[in-house]
Amino acid sequence: MGNYFKFISLILLLFLISCSTVRNTKQVPQKTNQGKNNSSISKSNLTKQTKPRFSDTTTVIVPPATVSSQSSLAKQFDDAVANFDKEKFDIACEKFKVFSQTLDQNDSLFYESKFYICECHISKNEISQAESGLTELFTDKHVPKNIYERVLVRLGQVYCVQNKNHEAEELFLKLKKDFPKSIYIPLANCDVVK
Repeated sequence: MGNYFKFISLILLLFLISCSTVRNTKQVPQKTNQGKNNSSISKSNLTKQTKPRFSDTTTVIVPPATVSSQSSLAKQFDDAVANFDKEKFDIACEKFKVFSQTLDQNDSLFYESKFYICECHISKNEISQAESGLTELFTDKHVPKNIYERVLVRLGQVYCVQNKNHEAEELFLKLKKDFPKSIYIPLANCDVVK
């Protein structure tokens, strides 16, 4: 019965995440340094941020001659999220790993990919790895607020599964205090995952 509630909780959280406005498709061409192409996401298109691509999320530097590669990057990330939503975890999780290894830390897609990697661990019932990744995001001062909000509720739920109810309650209270209008507040309790 507990696995049923975990599954329902995961599906509900994924639904809520998919409803959030995280990415945009506005493009701002920029100069970049040349790098090696080690994966399907070219490092030559991803360097330190000088001007944000979007005002609220991703910052990726794209050379003027390859503006289409930026929309390709957003499409690749959206495809990974779509695969995750369709429970094609192996495909999606591999793509999220590539993003986390390729994107600059100043890019919020870096943090979103790190969050999804934690979700991948949860989907494989690798709770301690998920806790480790979520704790890393929780303590990172550069995590965007929209990701941090999800980290609070998800790490709290992980603590619930581990019977660390006191730690979970502290995170849930922080969520309610810092994000009083959060759509995740209904998920901020241990009853959701038990």
